Amino acid sequence: VAISTNGTGRLFINGSGHVGVGITPDATLTVDSGSAGLVTNLNSSNANGGYIVGKSSGTPIWDFGTAKQALNVGGASDVGLSTRTGFLAFGTANLERLRITSDGKLGIGTSSPSVNLHASSSGNTKIRIADTGTAFTSLAQTSGGLELVGGAANTSAKYMPAIKFGSTDSAFT
Repeated sequence: VAISTNGTGRLFINGSGHVGVGITPDATLTVDSGSAGLVTNLNSSNANGGYIVGKSSGTPIWDFGTAKQALNVGGASDVGLSTRTGFLAFGTANLERLRITSDGKLGIGTSSPSVNLHASSSGNTKIRIADTGTAFTSLAQTSGGLELVGGAANTSAKYMPAIKFGSTDSAFT
């Protein structure tokens, strides 16, 4: 079935019941805005705005929009991201890099943070706090213990404060 206006196909329903708006459908619903750019406007009289719910066998598994906060874009500078249950994870190169658990713990390099801020790596784990690049303070777990070092950027020079636990390194005695 095709519905046309001014000789141009606008709405199509194929033999499988798939619906196409502006295009022949290749999925349950296919929408093509052509050169218009804007594909969909969702309008709701709800104070939180309209949203889309994704379900699996009738059970909601994701939301997109403002009412459920899966992805919330408020004003020009407001963006919120949350999950229905469980955790929120971010990744690169198909690998999880950062996780926020449902109880608010932040894991960097771990999918199971055990404290409020948990950083982990296969080598020596480091946390660096730096100014505009001229100086830094690093907290590192090393094979020799825990190290808190201040230094100049891009050098291995160590400046005070320098505190190292679990080592007999003479630079720290």
